[in-house]
Amino acid sequence: MREIARRSGGKDAADAKRKYEDKQMELKLAKDRKDREEDARAKAAIKAKIDQDKRERAAEAAARQAKAAGNVAPSTAPAAAATTAAPAEKKEYTQALIQLRFPDGTVQKVKFSPTDTLDAVLEQAGMLFGDHNISLVSNFPKKVYNKSEGDVQKVTLQQADLVPTGTLIVSRR
Repeated sequence: MREIARRSGGKDAADAKRKYEDKQMELKLAKDRKDREEDARAKAAIKAKIDQDKRERAAEAAARQAKAAGNVAPSTAPAAAATTAAPAEKKEYTQALIQLRFPDGTVQKVKFSPTDTLDAVLEQAGMLFGDHNISLVSNFPKKVYNKSEGDVQKVTLQQADLVPTGTLIVSRR
């Protein structure tokens, strides 16, 4: 009798363990699928930004060439660029969420106003990092901001395309 109870108890325990492991595997697969989808959306956004940048550069180059040649075509090239940019209306945001990535691997998310300058972000990063001899680096397009260049006091977060969200890497100079 005890042997039968021991066997059935062992089977029940093994079944429960197998069900738990199956549920954990399902959760892991769902998380992996969600991560892949997020990565695909991020890549698509980056590709769209690259394509837009290429179109803008091509329109500018065509305008410069037409201007240099003295043709009337400069008025048509910017119009073509304007028609492609028109559907993408920019929203007005009241705050910008900036993710600061520090050299030690920590990440801080800080809220700023879109009209704040990069100098304010640099000061905040310096206070959080404990070192004011730092620079900020954006991923794409790669740009370095530091105190020695005068642009950090003039460039707003809106102008630096860091609104509504942006990521800046903090590095020592």
